[in-house]
Amino acid sequence: VSVVEIMASTSSSMPPITRNHSSSGVVINRKRQQGNPLLQYIRVVRYEWGEVPCDIEVDSTIGIVFLALAYHKLHNQYIHTRLTGKNENKYATKILLVVDNVTESRHSLRELSLLCFRMGWTLIVSKGIEEAAEYIESIKLVESKEPGGNKKKEVREDERSQLGEEAVRLVSGARGVTKSDAKRVLASFGTLKRLADAKETDLGLCQGIGPIRGPNLVAYLNTHFLS
Repeated sequence: VSVVEIMASTSSSMPPITRNHSSSGVVINRKRQQGNPLLQYIRVVRYEWGEVPCDIEVDSTIGIVFLALAYHKLHNQYIHTRLTGKNENKYATKILLVVDNVTESRHSLRELSLLCFRMGWTLIVSKGIEEAAEYIESIKLVESKEPGGNKKKEVREDERSQLGEEAVRLVSGARGVTKSDAKRVLASFGTLKRLADAKETDLGLCQGIGPIRGPNLVAYLNTHFLS
C-alpha cells in the first residue's frame, strides 16, 4: 500500500486542477507524488514536475517532505529514512508536512515532533489535504514576495521560534515536568540534543527538576520512538 493509495482512500472526489501561471511555482517530485490527491488543491500557485530530492521544493533553500499519518502507522521506519537522507538535508529550511488522517494521532505526532527536533526539521501538521495544500501555497507566496535576504532571515527566525515552542511542549510531556520547568532546563542546556544527552545527576541540579523528575526526563527523551 502506498502513501498515495492511502490518501486517495481517505479523500472525497476532487475538483480539476487549476493552475496560476503568473508566477514561478513549486516543483513536485513526480516519482513520489504523482497521483497524490493533495495536488488537486494546489491552486493559488503553479506547480510543475521535476527531479528534486524532497517531495515538494518551494525553492532551492526550502524543501518539504509529505507524510500521511495513516501511511506512517503502517511504515514507521519510512520517515526516519527520509529525514536522515543526505539529499533531503541539502535545504536550509526543511519541512515535514504531516496530514493527520487517523483517529488517534497524539502519540504519533509526539514521536514525529521529537524526531524533527533531533534531525533539524520543522514539523507542520494539517487536519486534511486541503489544509496541507494551503500551507504549501502560503510558504510559496511568502517566499515569492519577500526580498531574498529578508525572506531567509524571517523564515529562519520563525523556524527557531517554532522549534523553541515545540521543544518546550515536548519536554513538558515528561511526567511531572511543567512548561516553566521545561523552559528553565532548555535554557540551562541550550539545545534539545544536549538535554537528551545529559546525565540524571546533571538534570537533578536544575531548578524545578530535582532527583525525582530528572530520571523521568532522561527516560522520556531517550525513548526509541521509531524502534
